[in-house]
Amino acid sequence: MEQEWWKQVPPLRLDREGRWYDQGARVTNPRLAEFLLTHLSKDEDGRYLVVVGRDKRYVDVEDAPYRALGIEVAGTCASSGGLLVRLNDGSLEPFDPATFWIADDGVPYCLVRNRAHKVRYTAESYRQLSAFITEEADTGRHLLQIGSQRIPLPASGP
Repeated sequence: MEQEWWKQVPPLRLDREGRWYDQGARVTNPRLAEFLLTHLSKDEDGRYLVVVGRDKRYVDVEDAPYRALGIEVAGTCASSGGLLVRLNDGSLEPFDPATFWIADDGVPYCLVRNRAHKVRYTAESYRQLSAFITEEADTGRHLLQIGSQRIPLPASGP
C-alpha cells in the first residue's frame, strides 16, 4: 500500500485575492504561483490539491481558485454565447451564461471546466463582460447579447 505521507503535510492556501501561501509564508515567485495553479485539481471528495507526478499537496481555497482576467469573443457565436473567459492560469474557457452570478458583496462569478471550478471576476474582466449585458425595459431581466443572440442571465448563483 502506497504511503500517504503527503496528507500529513499542512495544506497550501490560496486566498480570496488569488495569492498562494505555504505554511503562512506568501509564495512571491510568480512562476511558482503559476506552476501551482496549473497543477491544481480536485480529488473525488471535491478537495483541491496540487498534483505533480506522484507528489500531492492539499490546498485550502478561500474563495475561488481562478480569476477571470479578460473576456474574448470567440471566432463563431456558438452555444456558449460566443464568449471566452481568460483565466489566470493562461487558459481560455467558454463562458456559460447559466453559471454566471453576482454575489451579495457585488463580486461576479461563473463556473468553468464542466461547472467544477468557481471563477472570480476582476473589475476589468467584469467591465469587458458588461459590454455584452443588456436589461429588458419591461421585466428588468438581464440578458447576455451577442449579435442577435439574447441569453437570459440567472438572477442568483448556481
